[in-house]
Amino acid sequence: MAATLDPSKLLVRTELSQRVREAVECRNWEQLEYWSRQWIQLDGRSADGFKWLARASLAQNKLKNAAYAYGRLLDFDPANLEAKKFFAQNPSKLENLPQQTITQMRAQKEAEKVKTWTTNHLLKPESRKELASLELELAQKYFNHKLFAEAADRFKQSYEWHPSQISALGHAKALHLQGRGLEAIRFLRHQLTQFPDWVEGWILVGKVNHQLGHATESQKAWQQALRLDQNNIEALDLLKNIFLQRPMTF
Repeated sequence: MAATLDPSKLLVRTELSQRVREAVECRNWEQLEYWSRQWIQLDGRSADGFKWLARASLAQNKLKNAAYAYGRLLDFDPANLEAKKFFAQNPSKLENLPQQTITQMRAQKEAEKVKTWTTNHLLKPESRKELASLELELAQKYFNHKLFAEAADRFKQSYEWHPSQISALGHAKALHLQGRGLEAIRFLRHQLTQFPDWVEGWILVGKVNHQLGHATESQKAWQQALRLDQNNIEALDLLKNIFLQRPMTF
């Protein structure tokens, strides 16, 4: 930190701050990257150099470098909104972070869930629906990058803001693809007690049961889906595959 630097280094830091300001004003991102790296060499125990390196890298579309710098920024401040926004928009870059940083991010996310729960009932329905839509979009990005733990959390958060079949199905699928099939079934069963006519829910329960080796349960679920929608092509094909012993994909 600045207080621990000797007078000569403080003078250098003052000069670096000026150079950084000039680079930002001129939108000279290469210069900003250069001076931020100099800052890190001078004082790697401060978040400032990493903040500017992240911004310079992002401006030049150097996402790998930006991920590193934002990751270090989260080491200093796990709640940093700028860094969290970067990883929300670039979920595949989470794989490049050290496990300690990811753990800190998840801990912060759990704290945010508590805060969300306490304010949940104060929001207007349209605000809750908007938040659900944002969470759903982010969940799908995590899912597409095969980050199923993060996807499951986001789908569930979307469902809690504004329940929908899409978010419920996404949460269950993401749980199953993590190897948490029994949790997925429990979640879906709970939804089906409230919405027993939910055809897609019955079909997914059957799929998860089938992959867990519960052939009888999967068959019952698909038969229930057909009772609700006798022309449902997916349920018909799934049952046909059972009888013909064909392999299935999730």
